[in-house]
Amino acid sequence: MRVALLSVLWALVTATLADDCPRDCVCSESHIARCSHLDLDMFFPERITHLTVQDVPNLKLNLTKDFFKTIGLEKIRSIKITNCTITEMDKDAFKGLNDLMDVDLSDNKLILIHPDTFESNIQLEHLSLSGNPLQLTQVLKAEENYFLKSTSLSELDLSRCDLNDVGKKLLSQLPDLEYISLRANNLKVIDDYIFEKTPLLDEVDLSDNKLISLNEGIFEDIEELTTLNLRNNSIENIDDLELPDLKQLDVSFNNLKLLRKSAFGGISDLWSLNISHNGISYISEESFNELTELRHLDLSENALIGPLPKFIFEENEFLETLSLSGNKEMKIFEGFSTELPKLYKLDISACGLSNITNSSFSGMLSLAILNISSNALTTLNHNVMSKLHRLNDLDASYNEITKVGTYTFASNTHLKKLNLAYNKIHHLAPNTFETTPDLSLLDISHNQFSYLWHANDSEYMKLNGFLANLQSLNIGGNRIKDLHKHSMSHLVNLKEINILDNPLECTAEFPAFVEWLLTHHIEPMDRMGRTLLEERQLEKSHLEWNELLMDICKQPVEPRIEMQEEEVDNAESEKIKQDLNFYQYTVIEDVKLEPTNSDMVKQRDTEIVEEQIEEYVWPTFMIVFSIVFLTLVIGNTVALLIYRSRTNSIAGLKTTFASPFRRTLVKIDNTPRYHKLYEECSVPNTPIVKGNLIGNLVNSQIGAVLSKPKNDEVV
Repeated sequence: MRVALLSVLWALVTATLADDCPRDCVCSESHIARCSHLDLDMFFPERITHLTVQDVPNLKLNLTKDFFKTIGLEKIRSIKITNCTITEMDKDAFKGLNDLMDVDLSDNKLILIHPDTFESNIQLEHLSLSGNPLQLTQVLKAEENYFLKSTSLSELDLSRCDLNDVGKKLLSQLPDLEYISLRANNLKVIDDYIFEKTPLLDEVDLSDNKLISLNEGIFEDIEELTTLNLRNNSIENIDDLELPDLKQLDVSFNNLKLLRKSAFGGISDLWSLNISHNGISYISEESFNELTELRHLDLSENALIGPLPKFIFEENEFLETLSLSGNKEMKIFEGFSTELPKLYKLDISACGLSNITNSSFSGMLSLAILNISSNALTTLNHNVMSKLHRLNDLDASYNEITKVGTYTFASNTHLKKLNLAYNKIHHLAPNTFETTPDLSLLDISHNQFSYLWHANDSEYMKLNGFLANLQSLNIGGNRIKDLHKHSMSHLVNLKEINILDNPLECTAEFPAFVEWLLTHHIEPMDRMGRTLLEERQLEKSHLEWNELLMDICKQPVEPRIEMQEEEVDNAESEKIKQDLNFYQYTVIEDVKLEPTNSDMVKQRDTEIVEEQIEEYVWPTFMIVFSIVFLTLVIGNTVALLIYRSRTNSIAGLKTTFASPFRRTLVKIDNTPRYHKLYEECSVPNTPIVKGNLIGNLVNSQIGAVLSKPKNDEVV
C-alpha cells in the first residue's frame, strides 16, 4: 500500500514538473530545459539551471536587455544556443545572471558583440563564440580597444570566426584566461604583445591558419604555457621558440625542411613533439640532444633518407613512441647505436624497406608494438625477431613475404596480435605457434593459402595447446576451396572468423563445418565490436552462416547439439596420432569414399525433397484432423436437433408426467426398433431400499427389459 501511494505521489510530482515547462520545451528532472523556440512570452520555473536551444537554423533570436532574467532564468548556470540565428544581442542580455558559468553561442551568424557583454557575470568560466563571423567586431571596436572584459573567464573559443588580424589588446581584459583557441581563422601574423596580459595561459591553439613565422618574444609573458598547437600553417622555422615549460608541441602539416642542431634549444622540457607531414629531408645528429625529457616523437610522412644517424637519439633515454612511417625514400633502417630502454612502440611502415638487418631492433628491449607494414620485405628473419622478447603486437601486412619460418617467433612468447595480411604466404607450419600461447588475433587474409591445416596437424596442435587462446581468425581472400571442422578442432576459444572471398566449394564436409560454427557460436568477423542495440537490429549470426551455406550449397543447416568427445589416455592418443599420420584426411564420425559430383547432386536433391515433404506432413495432418473433428461436431449437433424434435412430438401423446429415462434405439434383426426402458406412471414403483439405491434401480430396469416381448411395436 505504501509503495503504491509513493508511486502515485511521484507521478503527481512528475506531472506537476512537466506542466510548468514552457511551450516548445522539454524540462527534465535534471533541471535541463531543451527548447525549439525562445521568446519573451515564455517563463521558466525556478528549478531550471541549464538551457539548450540547438540546431534550429530558422529560429531568429533577439536577445534584448535582461532577456534571460525576464523569462525566469535568473538562476541559470549554463546556456547553450547553437546553430540558430541571433539577429541582435544587447549588451545587457546576460545581466543579472550571477550563477552563470558556461555559455556556448557557436554557429549563430553573430557578427557583433559588445566588449562588456559578460562583464557582470562574475562566475563565467567558459565561453564559445566559434563559427560566428565576428570580423565586424574588429571594425566597431570599443574605446577601451579590447575584445571582451571578464575577470573570471578561463576558456575562450574564437575558432572559425573569420578573423584576419588580432590586436595586441585583444585579450587584455581577460587576466584569468587559461585556454584560447584561434583555430581555423585567416591569421597571417600574431602581434608580439597579444599574450602580455594573460600570464596564466596554459594552452594556445593557432592551428589551421596562415602563419609563416612566430616572433621570438611572442610567448615570453606567459608563465607556464604547456601546450602549443601550430598544426596546418606555413611555418618554416621554429628555432626561435622560447618556452621552457612547454610539454606538447604540434607543428605537423607545415613547411619545415630541415632540423638544425639548435632547433629545439628553447623548448628543452618537451614531452611530445609532432613534426609529421612536413618536407623534412635532413636531421642533424644533434637535433634532439636538448630534448632529454622527450617521450613521444612523430616524424612520419616526411622526406627522410636512410639510414638515419646512428646517435640521433643518444640523449633521449625516455623515448616511448617513435613514428617514422611514410618516409618512402628511407629504404634502409639499421636501428640506432644507443639503447632506447623505454621505447615500446615503433612504426616504420611505408618506408620502402626491402630488408631489416639483425641489428635493427638492438637496444629496444621494451618494444611491444611494431609496425613494419606496407614495405617490400620478403621474409621475417628469426634473428631479427629474436631481439623482441616483449613483442605484443606485430603488423607485417602489405609486404612481399613468401615464407614464415617454423622458429620465427620462438622468442616472442608474449605475442598477442599477428597481422600477416596481403602477403604471398602459402603455408604456416603447426610449430610456428609453439611459443605463442597468448596469441588471440591472427590475420592471414589475402595470401596464397589453399588450405590451413590438415586434420592430423590440427590434432597435433590440439594435443600441444597451440593457438588454444586464439579468438579472432581472418583467412579471407585466399585460395581455400574446402573447409572442414576437424582442421580447426584445436581452436577451442575461437569467437570470430572471416572466410569470405575464397573460392569455396560445396564439398561433403562444408555443411558440417557451418554447423560447427553455429553450435560453437562463432560469429562472422564483421560482427565483432557491435553494440547490443546493433546486434538486436541485425539477425542472429547463424542466419548469416546459413546465407553463406545457401549461397554455396543451396541449402540451410540448423545447429545441432554435438556429443562431447571423451578424453583418451596416452596410449589411445598415440594410436590416434599414428592413424592420423597414415590418413592425410580423416573424418572422425565415419569413414566413407568421397562421392562424385553426380552423387552429391542426387543426394542433395533427395535431401531437399525429403525436407520439403517433412515440412508439409504436420500441417496436412492438422488440417485433416480439424476437418474430421468439425464434421463430427456438426453431425452430432444435427442428430441431437432431430432427436429433440421427435421427442417433443411424441411427448404430446403422453401423460403430463415425463419419464426420468429416455428411449434408446436398439437394433434387433438388423431393423431399427425402440425398446421401452421406463415404466408407466400409473403402475406403482417398487419401493427402493435406501441402502441399496443403485442395485435396486439396476434390477428394476433389467426386469422391465426381460418382461417385454421381442416384437414390441414402437409406441
